[in-house]
Amino acid sequence: MNNQIFLAKQVTNHRFIGVVSTGENKSRFYLQKLRKLFDPSALRITTHGSTPDFDAVPTMAWMWPAWVGVTYNLTAEHSLGEAGLREALRSYMASIAFTDEQVARILAAVKAVGYAPNTLVTLTSDHGQNLGEHNTWTKMTNWEHSLRVPLIISAQWLGAASAGGVHGGMAELVDLYRTLADLAGAPPVEPGVDGASLAAAVRDPTSAGKPYAFSQIQRVSIASLKKE
Repeated sequence: MNNQIFLAKQVTNHRFIGVVSTGENKSRFYLQKLRKLFDPSALRITTHGSTPDFDAVPTMAWMWPAWVGVTYNLTAEHSLGEAGLREALRSYMASIAFTDEQVARILAAVKAVGYAPNTLVTLTSDHGQNLGEHNTWTKMTNWEHSLRVPLIISAQWLGAASAGGVHGGMAELVDLYRTLADLAGAPPVEPGVDGASLAAAVRDPTSAGKPYAFSQIQRVSIASLKKE
């Protein structure tokens, strides 16, 4: 993260600064410290955690690639139980707290170098997270919890009408390129680029927005992908 803040301080002649933060370098010691912020007994656990009736659920909704194994999708025989579930949620909340701290550091660096007034900030993720729903963990399903991602877009020049607004319409990550280009006042996006601009929804949370979104998950193994 120090390197990313250094980058923000050094770039002075460019209109775009990209900051990518992954979860691979989180200090386990530091996460243990953050875990202490959360009382596992106070965490709300899922109320629909039993393994689904796979005969009654469309296969596309739960069929995971062969390479992920049982770790991602637990059977009734591999359930964590309530105590294990609460501890898992405690670790998840610690990771969220860690990410929150890093976002604050990045925004502080942007403000410190005077870029805040003309910086377009987007917070999102590449996937959601199953946290025991249907006895399923992490991603690799078409369940609601693994499909939905946070999407927060902020820019000071958008004005008070947009500030703090929440739009109820749909969004897809494929829309981000067109949306950010539109909000930044960039030249029109070249033809053939997928996605639709959500700029109108960002500017006016009461606008109609996008009525639908498509989601798909691979149902083949990595080995077969390579062959194809």
